[in-house]
Amino acid sequence: LYNPVSVIRTRLQALPPPLPVAVPTTNAATTASNIQRRHFTTKVLPYLSSKRGALSNSRILTLSRELIQREGYRGFFKGTITNASVSVLDGLLFATLFELTKFGSD
Repeated sequence: LYNPVSVIRTRLQALPPPLPVAVPTTNAATTASNIQRRHFTTKVLPYLSSKRGALSNSRILTLSRELIQREGYRGFFKGTITNASVSVLDGLLFATLFELTKFGSD
Protein backbone atom coordinates (compact mmCIF):
# COMPACT_ATOMS: atom_id res chain seq x y z
CA LEU A 1 0.00 0.00 0.00
CA TYR A 2 3.01 2.26 -0.32
CA ASN A 3 2.40 2.92 -4.01
CA PRO A 4 -0.37 5.55 -3.60
CA VAL A 5 2.01 7.62 -1.46
CA SER A 6 4.71 7.20 -4.08
CA VAL A 7 2.36 8.33 -6.87
CA ILE A 8 1.36 11.47 -4.94
CA ARG A 9 5.00 12.23 -4.09
CA THR A 10 6.03 11.89 -7.73
CA ARG A 11 3.17 14.10 -8.94
CA LEU A 12 4.01 16.75 -6.34
CA GLN A 13 7.62 16.75 -7.48
CA ALA A 14 6.45 17.30 -11.06
CA LEU A 15 4.35 20.36 -10.13
CA PRO A 16 5.94 23.78 -10.50
CA PRO A 17 6.96 25.61 -7.31
CA PRO A 18 4.35 27.79 -5.63
CA LEU A 19 4.25 31.06 -7.54
CA PRO A 20 1.65 33.82 -7.65
CA VAL A 21 -0.74 33.41 -10.57
CA ALA A 22 -2.68 36.19 -12.27
CA VAL A 23 -6.39 35.43 -12.26
CA PRO A 24 -9.34 37.58 -13.41
CA THR A 25 -10.99 39.62 -10.66
CA THR A 26 -14.45 39.12 -12.20
CA ASN A 27 -16.21 36.14 -13.69
CA ALA A 28 -15.96 37.71 -17.14
CA ALA A 29 -14.17 35.80 -19.84
CA THR A 30 -10.56 36.72 -20.48
CA THR A 31 -10.57 39.01 -23.48
CA ALA A 32 -8.07 41.38 -25.01
CA SER A 33 -9.91 44.34 -23.44
CA ASN A 34 -9.73 42.78 -19.96
CA ILE A 35 -6.04 42.14 -20.38
CA GLN A 36 -5.45 45.69 -21.62
CA ARG A 37 -7.37 47.16 -18.67
CA ARG A 38 -5.48 44.87 -16.28
CA HIS A 39 -8.54 43.46 -14.52
CA PHE A 40 -6.36 40.85 -12.91
CA THR A 41 -5.15 40.27 -9.40
CA THR A 42 -2.27 38.14 -8.20
CA LYS A 43 -2.93 35.32 -5.77
CA VAL A 44 -1.60 31.87 -5.04
CA LEU A 45 -3.85 29.02 -6.13
CA PRO A 46 -4.84 26.52 -3.39
CA TYR A 47 -2.88 23.59 -4.77
CA LEU A 48 0.23 25.77 -5.06
CA SER A 49 0.14 27.18 -1.55
CA SER A 50 2.82 26.32 0.96
CA LYS A 51 3.40 26.87 4.66
CA ARG A 52 6.93 27.77 5.69
CA GLY A 53 8.47 25.82 2.82
CA ALA A 54 6.56 22.63 3.61
CA LEU A 55 3.69 21.33 1.53
CA SER A 56 0.28 22.21 2.85
CA ASN A 57 -2.38 19.58 3.27
CA SER A 58 -4.61 21.41 0.81
CA ARG A 59 -2.05 20.92 -1.97
CA ILE A 60 -1.92 17.17 -1.32
CA LEU A 61 -5.70 16.89 -1.02
CA THR A 62 -6.27 18.90 -4.20
CA LEU A 63 -3.82 16.73 -6.09
CA SER A 64 -5.51 13.57 -4.75
CA ARG A 65 -8.97 14.83 -5.76
CA GLU A 66 -7.75 15.69 -9.26
CA LEU A 67 -6.15 12.26 -9.59
CA ILE A 68 -9.39 10.53 -8.56
CA GLN A 69 -11.44 12.68 -10.96
CA ARG A 70 -9.13 12.17 -13.94
CA GLU A 71 -7.93 8.59 -13.50
CA GLY A 72 -10.08 7.10 -10.75
CA TYR A 73 -8.71 5.16 -7.79
CA ARG A 74 -6.77 3.04 -10.24
CA GLY A 75 -4.48 6.03 -10.84
CA PHE A 76 -3.04 5.65 -7.33
CA PHE A 77 -1.66 2.25 -8.30
CA LYS A 78 0.11 3.19 -11.52
CA GLY A 79 3.56 1.62 -11.64
CA THR A 80 2.90 -0.93 -8.90
CA ILE A 81 4.38 -3.81 -10.91
CA THR A 82 7.45 -1.75 -11.80
CA ASN A 83 8.01 -0.69 -8.18
CA ALA A 84 7.60 -4.26 -6.94
CA SER A 85 9.99 -5.57 -9.61
CA VAL A 86 12.63 -3.01 -8.70
CA SER A 87 12.27 -3.91 -5.01
CA VAL A 88 12.67 -7.63 -5.71
CA LEU A 89 15.72 -7.07 -7.92
CA ASP A 90 17.23 -4.74 -5.33
CA GLY A 91 16.73 -7.36 -2.62
CA LEU A 92 18.27 -10.09 -4.76
CA LEU A 93 21.27 -7.95 -5.61
CA PHE A 94 21.79 -6.92 -1.98
CA ALA A 95 21.49 -10.49 -0.67
CA THR A 96 23.86 -11.83 -3.35
CA LEU A 97 26.49 -9.16 -2.72
CA PHE A 98 26.14 -9.54 1.04
CA GLU A 99 26.67 -13.30 0.89
CA LEU A 100 29.61 -12.97 -1.52
CA THR A 101 31.22 -10.34 0.70
CA LYS A 102 30.63 -12.47 3.80
CA PHE A 103 32.04 -15.53 1.99
CA GLY A 104 35.11 -13.56 0.89
CA SER A 105 35.83 -12.30 4.40
CA ASP A 106 35.91 -15.83 5.93
